[in-house]
Amino acid sequence: MVEKPQKIGKYEIKSSLGEGGNGIVYEGYDPDIQRRVAIKILHPHMISGKLGEELLARFKREAISAARCVHPNVVSILEYGQYEDKPFIVMEYIDGVSVHRLIKHRLKHKRGISLRRNLSIM
Repeated sequence: MVEKPQKIGKYEIKSSLGEGGNGIVYEGYDPDIQRRVAIKILHPHMISGKLGEELLARFKREAISAARCVHPNVVSILEYGQYEDKPFIVMEYIDGVSVHRLIKHRLKHKRGISLRRNLSIM
């Protein structure tokens, strides 16, 4: 587990929201406009080595593609940048429960997820 930074660029880091194979998503705060944001940052080992340049380009394309997508069910991209040689994407923060957590909770209580709920998630 990577130690949580205090800041990424101008953004104050509040907590870790999740971690995957490629990176970490943090809850952040933009002091300029006083709002919560989500910040996705790549793991440092992802951008080193032979595939580093390709993964960095793919991460930037992800930011550009997502920024072009304007839809109520897609988070808005607010910024793409680099901080201390680490690329990051700043997105609107959506308060809610992850699908993983929802499924885990439902299975723990031996309840499935209804077809209606599945369709609303999709």
